Amino acid sequence: MPWVICWKKNEKSKEVLAGSIAGNYYGKKNSQISLADAVILKNFGFSRVEQIFGSDQLTGQVDLSKCCQFPHDLANNYQNIVQKCKELRRVVGSRGGRYPPSVCHISIILKRLKCSGLYRKMAREEVDSTFKGPPSYYTRIKDGFPVPALDKYMQGYNNLFRANLPTKTLEISFNIMNRQAWTNQKQYKSGVDGGGSQGLCTLCGSVENTHHLLFECEEYAEIFWRILGSVFSQVEEKTIQLHMFNVIYNIKYTGLSEKSQKSLFLLIQEGKRSIVKRRVQRCLNPNLDNIIHDEKRVTAHWVNIVRRLISLRKYQGKNIEEYEKLQNALINNMG
Repeated sequence: MPWVICWKKNEKSKEVLAGSIAGNYYGKKNSQISLADAVILKNFGFSRVEQIFGSDQLTGQVDLSKCCQFPHDLANNYQNIVQKCKELRRVVGSRGGRYPPSVCHISIILKRLKCSGLYRKMAREEVDSTFKGPPSYYTRIKDGFPVPALDKYMQGYNNLFRANLPTKTLEISFNIMNRQAWTNQKQYKSGVDGGGSQGLCTLCGSVENTHHLLFECEEYAEIFWRILGSVFSQVEEKTIQLHMFNVIYNIKYTGLSEKSQKSLFLLIQEGKRSIVKRRVQRCLNPNLDNIIHDEKRVTAHWVNIVRRLISLRKYQGKNIEEYEKLQNALINNMG
């Protein structure tokens, strides 16, 4: 019975259907190549769709207009199977041979995979095809975290890859979008909580998940983003209040010029990188947990971020005027 289920899924699987002879049929149902047929064909050296075609004598490539030479014993003793192969060749040839050149062997199905493993793989593909967005979107909804509409969520990915970010910054932001950023909660649930944090934030004592680490921690993240919003407001001469969607989901802040919008987006991504880096430093040196993060200290963190961006943009030959204004505003706020 499990083989029957797997074979039905095999017929729906584009990857296996297009590559392996087994399970393939495009015409009438009586032209289907069954598992028993596939085993017989395998004994005669046939396991891939391309093998039932002839080949060009000069190039050796598959010739869709020709049929292969079937072994004498196969042609005489299994005429029905040969006819099925010819029908499959005719239909695939008429469609221009639209199947992958690298094909799936029936021997992989028969030898390398157990029936249960094949079934799980195909069932997983069937389930995944019902989702219109990435798993992180649906798991956040399941866990009760606020998320934007799916089109906005997907736009966050596009914004990341269009922003020309440094490689490490892009990697960290991408991991955050996919819920792969390492936190104390994830560390605790994984059974590697060497520091004994019990999944709690070492700065404020709340559960440290991705949202808490990057935006909700009262002892650091809230101060961190409030300072950026305040200083950027001074430079732009308009009130700017960052939302969690701007920080975690890479939704661009509206109401700014395109140039200022890009600058703010880059600062947000570098800010997330800084938060993740400082968390790692606290894990390596627990004494850092005792440091009081007042506004002056956190402002100094932003000064370091902006200075690094200025150095990078100088090296890239890009304009640094807006970042220098931001740096001066940060230094002035420090007193």
